[in-house]
Amino acid sequence: MWVSYMNAIITENPRKTSSLFSSLEPRFSDRPLLEILEAAKKYPTMESAATKMQTKTIDGIFASGKSPTETFKLLRLDNVGDGILSSPLFQTWKNYVEVFNKKRPNHQESWFDPIHINYIPFLVESIIEKAMQNPSTVRIAKQAENDETVLADDAKKPPMRASIGWGNETTLASEGKEGGGTPDPDTTPAASGSSTSETKRGGRRRKGSEAVASGGERRNQKNRYFEEDDETTDIMEIPDLEEEEREQDITTMVAEAPRNTTRAVQSLKQLDKEIKFALPSAQTHGVDLHLLTSALCPERAVSEEDEPWDFDDLLNDIAQEIQKDLDDKEEFVRLGSQESLHP
Repeated sequence: MWVSYMNAIITENPRKTSSLFSSLEPRFSDRPLLEILEAAKKYPTMESAATKMQTKTIDGIFASGKSPTETFKLLRLDNVGDGILSSPLFQTWKNYVEVFNKKRPNHQESWFDPIHINYIPFLVESIIEKAMQNPSTVRIAKQAENDETVLADDAKKPPMRASIGWGNETTLASEGKEGGGTPDPDTTPAASGSSTSETKRGGRRRKGSEAVASGGERRNQKNRYFEEDDETTDIMEIPDLEEEEREQDITTMVAEAPRNTTRAVQSLKQLDKEIKFALPSAQTHGVDLHLLTSALCPERAVSEEDEPWDFDDLLNDIAQEIQKDLDDKEEFVRLGSQESLHP
């Protein structure tokens, strides 16, 4: 709507092109502005100006230093489709990701993650397949395929912690070590360099004491976890379903008056519609309905003599009736006053 309005004004007065496009920047920014400019490029009268402002807006987004994930959406790359890997704007954004990672070694971001997040799996496969067919994008398509495989494998891996959140915070790897998977070097004869029974007994005692200590630590961690959980956890109250579904009390309800949908006087349109319900004409159908009509609606009951109306006569009659009422009222007042004087 906005773009069509701009096209109509510029077609009538081309000198207003620069002023119209300048008025867009205060009202819109980043993604909304790029959407308007992309639509304006379809009109020959605005293609040149829209392209210049689009380049300026894209440069401003890259210069803002925002994260690649955020700039991916601001540049509308999440709406390109399966041809995104061959898009020049995507190539520019990918270079921006490399520069961003070089400047921030402690905050590395993947160029494939936004694609994996913003596109459904079926469309991601279509993106890779289409890029494989283009010799200029085969290399980047293979990178995307490898990254997609890594993400799929990571999703299938078991969790790093077993029963996390239930008081047992030990990792799977630490459980294997505590279960006897790897022998303690302090308890083996090769590590101690002695084969005496005292050394073995001492090693067993140390191992037993360490096991007891580790078991006590796990119990303390478990108790500490539940103590902290009791302090911070809020119990959500679920409303009673009966209270939600309970009907409103009839004593508190206010009765509503019925609406009068019938018209006091029928309109001409309604009267025209009711003509079809009238009795058929005897001349048209050759049926004599004289007896029926004379019984249902006799002519004497509806016929009236024509009386000519004369405006002057009607006015005189009304004036005479009004004067008669006034005279009767005066006569009544006069008689009342006489009775009061002569009781």
